[in-house]
Amino acid sequence: MHWADINAALYKAGSSPTQVARDLGVKPATVSIIIRRKESSYNIASYLSVVTGIPLNRLFPDGRYNKPPKSNPRRGADLTPAKGRAAA
Repeated sequence: MHWADINAALYKAGSSPTQVARDLGVKPATVSIIIRRKESSYNIASYLSVVTGIPLNRLFPDGRYNKPPKSNPRRGADLTPAKGRAAA
């Protein structure tokens, strides 16, 4: 999916890349970098999937997120959208 389509899906779901960054405690530029596929982050990509309601393999069809990374207890992320916002 093109990065602009991912941004549009976020806005359609009542969110934004900036809101995703706030929810996850990262910089907005980090979310933008993930959306534009310059770097990868399973936690951010998974959160984008939850918020938009679009499966990871449709958001990022290049296969970079086909399987979850090995668990790292220090990098756990809460993938539930913030209160008051619908996931799709």
